[in-house]
Amino acid sequence: MQSIRILVCLMVAFILSQQVFAANPDILWQKTLTADTLPIRSIAVAEGKYVAALKGNQIIILDYATGDSVTAFQTPKDMYGNDIILGKGGERLYVFVGGQGSGAKSNLYLHSWDIASLQVLSNIEMSARPDIQSFDSDYRDFSTSYSLNGKIISVGTSYQGGGGGGSMGTGGVTRCFNTEDSVFEAFTSAKNERPTAPIFTSTSGFKPKTVLYYGNGGIYHLAVSHSGNYVLAEWKNYMEYRGYGGGGSQTDIAANILGRTSPYKSYLYNNFIPAYTFSHDDDFLLLGNQLYDLPPTRVLRSITKTGFAFLPDDNHLLAFKAGGGVAAISNIERDTWEKVFYGDSLTENLIQPGAGFSSFATATDKRITLWKIPDTLERATLTAAFTQSKDTIQIYDTVVFTNMTYPFKRGTHYEWNFGDGAPVVTTAFPVHKFIRAGKLTVTLSVRDTLGATSRVSRTIVVDFQPPKANFTTPLDTVAVGNMVQLTNQSTPIRPGTHFSWNFGDGTTFSQELNTVHQYFKVGKYDIILTIRDTLGRTNSFTKQFVV
Repeated sequence: MQSIRILVCLMVAFILSQQVFAANPDILWQKTLTADTLPIRSIAVAEGKYVAALKGNQIIILDYATGDSVTAFQTPKDMYGNDIILGKGGERLYVFVGGQGSGAKSNLYLHSWDIASLQVLSNIEMSARPDIQSFDSDYRDFSTSYSLNGKIISVGTSYQGGGGGGSMGTGGVTRCFNTEDSVFEAFTSAKNERPTAPIFTSTSGFKPKTVLYYGNGGIYHLAVSHSGNYVLAEWKNYMEYRGYGGGGSQTDIAANILGRTSPYKSYLYNNFIPAYTFSHDDDFLLLGNQLYDLPPTRVLRSITKTGFAFLPDDNHLLAFKAGGGVAAISNIERDTWEKVFYGDSLTENLIQPGAGFSSFATATDKRITLWKIPDTLERATLTAAFTQSKDTIQIYDTVVFTNMTYPFKRGTHYEWNFGDGAPVVTTAFPVHKFIRAGKLTVTLSVRDTLGATSRVSRTIVVDFQPPKANFTTPLDTVAVGNMVQLTNQSTPIRPGTHFSWNFGDGTTFSQELNTVHQYFKVGKYDIILTIRDTLGRTNSFTKQFVV
């Protein structure tokens, strides 16, 4: 009861004044928080339920529909960072606590409240690594991230600990918490599995006894995708030590795109990778102004109007302070600002979208504005398109086809007909070897998950270049009895090509690709190589050789 009275007093201390915004149809509501002079440090949106704001030492909960005050919570004294998260369907408020001081022996916890009942829930330890706790490990630096809907909260922990036998080292581990079912998911940042004790090897074969340097291992970057299906983590494990008779060190650097559940695959890299932004449905990635497939191996398209969050149709990006307004929405297909949100002379410092992208919130030092995202945004038109790795194609050439279909969605069905009698291929990015010459039509047919279809065809010419015979010898003159090496330099050399060597001395002919020959009489000899392709076309090359 005492805690409830304190909360009520905190609510009374806040004066919420309604702002005039009737002239702006993009604004759902505005509220100004005037209880103190401290600025708003972060905001959170749970569509249909609440909007939360961290201001001073309090977190104010506003009704999503009206902006009216619902309650307020006093922040813990040891709150870590400025993240406030509305999780478990928006029913609970989460903040991080603990973890104070680099190098400190301190854990990081999730502190939470049930908003409706005002109940304070038990702290949840997020930095624990049970397999190294027995070796007196220290947790020192933390990275935090969470999905837009607050379902998945992830913490990356840099640790310094012992591996037994006097060895020590530094490394990183990530841990995810599912707020809907309160389930933990722990990963080593190298593999999608539960963590194991660190293993270090000595270059001298002796067990290390004295630690020289703990290094700078740990978590370097951590990000949870919009949906929460993927975690991108970069980590480094490092140890340097000295033992009796020698010493050694070991460094492991890697990055992971971790798929939390099936069918989302995990990808491991042996070095750091850029901080990609995932599309809403995790179908592709954004880096700078380029869209990549997943995993990032090829560029799908380049755009100039970029943002920080994809809308659910994956054809729009929300950008802050763009297009000449407070915020803007870009149309990826047309690469234009389709919608710009204009405000007043006050400077918006923060922006936070809701998970469903029906709205987003911005904040100045004192005021919160909830903006309506229009439901009339232009949907992308399914358009099949592709490029190929080479335009001049010879028979038996291997050609890489890059699928440029937009929008690029998981589950879209592709059919490739290469026009040369080969079976239809259904992979998104095929590699094909043309085994028939002529003027061919390559066709890509696409059907997306909504049943829309699109087709594109391109005429290509696969040439069967006529044969041209040629060969080389190391020398133009040799002594009687010496071996002569004949290296075939004919073009093109394809399956089924026939070769005939005439050495000019009346001996047996050879049909090998490359051959050797031995002369037993002094003289001048004409060596003739004749090449015949599968169409019966022939060509010869003659070189005089002196013995």
